Order: sequence, then C-alpha cells, then structure tokens
Amino acid sequence: MKSVQIDYAGLSAGKKAFATDILALIELKAIELNQENPTQQIGSEFPSLFIAARLEWATEITETEFLVRISTLPPAKTRLPRG
Repeated sequence: MKSVQIDYAGLSAGKKAFATDILALIELKAIELNQENPTQQIGSEFPSLFIAARLEWATEITETEFLVRISTLPPAKTRLPRG
C-alpha cells in the first residue's frame, strides 16, 4: 500500500484519483472488493475491506471489448509518474 501512496501523493487530488482508478477496475471486473466480515454493516465503524485481483478476468474479456470499455472511462486529469 505504501508504494501506491507514493505514486498518488504527487497528484493534486491523489485520494480521489485512487478511488476513481479502483472503481474503474471494479467496473471492468478486473478486481473485486471484499469485506472481511460480510455481516458487518458498511456504515458501522470502519469495516476491513480487501482488494483482490480477479486472475480469470483476462480469459473473460476480449481485447476489442476491453478497448471499447476503457474508452468509456473518464479521462485522467493528471498522469501518474512512470518509474
């Protein structure tokens, strides 16, 4: 998580950019968000949430479908540094 924080820290709205990126990956079904205790209400306290990569995702989407779906995502206002 620290490396992610470093990448997004240089952006003017890093937390918002991170949330937008995570939501886009969930929308693409490339990752899923899991709650440690499913019986715990989301609004109560701070539930433990886990992000999991869906390894089967690559076999469920074609390159064409991916490009179509990625083109509908909102454009980035700033870019993450590559390194």
